[in-house]
Amino acid sequence: MTAIDAAGMAALTGGVVERAAFRHAELLLGEHGVLVVVDSGDGPDRSGVWSDREVRLLGEVPVTPRLRGIFDTDPWRLPRVEPPLLHIAVRLDDGHLYLGTATMARWTTPGGPRGGGTPSGSLADPCLRLDEPLERALLERVRPVGVADPSGPSWLDRVGTDPVRALEEFAADRYPAEAGPGPEVPSDLPEPLRRFHRLAATRPELLGGQNFLRSAEGPAREDEEDDAYVIGRENQGVFHWTLRREEDGFGEDPTVWFQRDGEEPVPEEEPLSGFLLQFALYEAAVRAEYVALTFSTPVEQTEAVTRVLRPVPLRPFLASWMPTRLYAAPGLVVSVSVSDDRYDVWAGASHRGALAPLRDLPVDWERFDG
Repeated sequence: MTAIDAAGMAALTGGVVERAAFRHAELLLGEHGVLVVVDSGDGPDRSGVWSDREVRLLGEVPVTPRLRGIFDTDPWRLPRVEPPLLHIAVRLDDGHLYLGTATMARWTTPGGPRGGGTPSGSLADPCLRLDEPLERALLERVRPVGVADPSGPSWLDRVGTDPVRALEEFAADRYPAEAGPGPEVPSDLPEPLRRFHRLAATRPELLGGQNFLRSAEGPAREDEEDDAYVIGRENQGVFHWTLRREEDGFGEDPTVWFQRDGEEPVPEEEPLSGFLLQFALYEAAVRAEYVALTFSTPVEQTEAVTRVLRPVPLRPFLASWMPTRLYAAPGLVVSVSVSDDRYDVWAGASHRGALAPLRDLPVDWERFDG
């Protein structure tokens, strides 16, 4: 933890010759270095220190030749020039603290994520990775963590008797409702799916983002068979889910069929009512703003995580492909998937403080936003 004044900043940059402003942050570009100054604080809608290794800059600035030289990491661009050092400092009420050096991690543009090359018109939302992780005491000073609501999750108590009601309560807690008229829900659909569509009309996050469920007015797949109704798909089209129509319709709570393209369908272990809850919880875990994740984790570390959580009392999700168990805590949903006795653990929180129960566990997190 090192305090830095105006003279120190000038020494790092060699004198400021260009500036670029992001939300709650500023880039000071000099002759031989770049200083990124972010405000202390926290929030998904502002620049700042995000984790012990990550600094996010939110906003969009025009790309000048000097900015291009700093942020252009395209390995094929010639001539290859070593970019100047990126230094990171944080602005506090009583001065500035120097956090160390960083490298470009990635950036996004209005068109979506990019892996390399500077956009021709603007630099948007660059992400920086600190070369050395911040110690916990320093991290909590520059990016304070609020306290999560300790109540709940009350929806978990309803899973065994009414999974769709549990889903409705979970969604009400997790996602703000949007105003507007709902779609016309087809009357021949089973009641759990009709209730889901009414809920998704004001909370479209429920339709997914990693994988997707078909909206009430969504078109049929071109290969959809007469006796099948496709309700969802994997994001790259590797598999999809269907319901089967019988002579008297779908039934009250029908089986959901999982099918990889080109293979025979197999049933999900939970009927439609439980499947819809599982889908929503899985998406909440993997698409949250604040996450903790680790891949190919040994069983001992995985059990350390699940011991501090409540299991969702449903059979495995995606059982024939990637068996996944779901767990919960206040403001937190955790997905645990198994393959060859190794586990992928993905925790998604509605508030950074909700990750607190996982903070001191003996787990080698690949990313931890708490």
